[in-house]
Amino acid sequence: MSAPRPEISVRPLAPDDADRAGEVLGRAFADNPGMVAVLAHLSREARHGRMPGIKRGFARAAIRFGEARGAWDGERLVGAALSYAPGQYPLSMRAFSVLASGCLHPSLLRAAPRFLHIDGWMSKRHEKVPHFYLMVLGVEPALQGKGVGGALLRELSARADAARMPCWLETDKEENVPIYARHGYLVVDDEVLPKLGALRMWTMRRPPGGA
Repeated sequence: MSAPRPEISVRPLAPDDADRAGEVLGRAFADNPGMVAVLAHLSREARHGRMPGIKRGFARAAIRFGEARGAWDGERLVGAALSYAPGQYPLSMRAFSVLASGCLHPSLLRAAPRFLHIDGWMSKRHEKVPHFYLMVLGVEPALQGKGVGGALLRELSARADAARMPCWLETDKEENVPIYARHGYLVVDDEVLPKLGALRMWTMRRPPGGA
């Protein structure tokens, strides 16, 4: 018997939520192809151990400098979307330093060139006109496919549509592409990054009002 769908509410993340968001996003992304490629020097156990700290930095940056939203099942945080509104991205040096703070553990130093390579790839292809940028969206693994991510996407789409702005994102999972497509996103780029073990990446854009 499948677990019931959670009753989800979406609201902004507060500074005190950053640790919980890091834990949720860490679990959500621990085995994503991008993180496996970037943290290729770590064992699976070590990668899983470092991921909450990495994503905590991302959450803190979005809470302070961007548009961080949480998906809540009652008082339990079960998903998070870290986005940036027009004018908030590219990140300032201060915002980037907060984001990168979770990557400063000694065990991650060898990953720095790979982090920079994937960041450079994304920056080069990034949308040039004003837009909402969905940098990170993650859901507790046990609740993926239960509508949590969809609730977060709809909330972002509503903000973008109210402002008559497009949305932009990147994903490293092919199964995410049709999910985003259902929310109005179209594939812009589909490329393989040979320097990251043939990692495949998609960039996607949602026009104002959806596709």
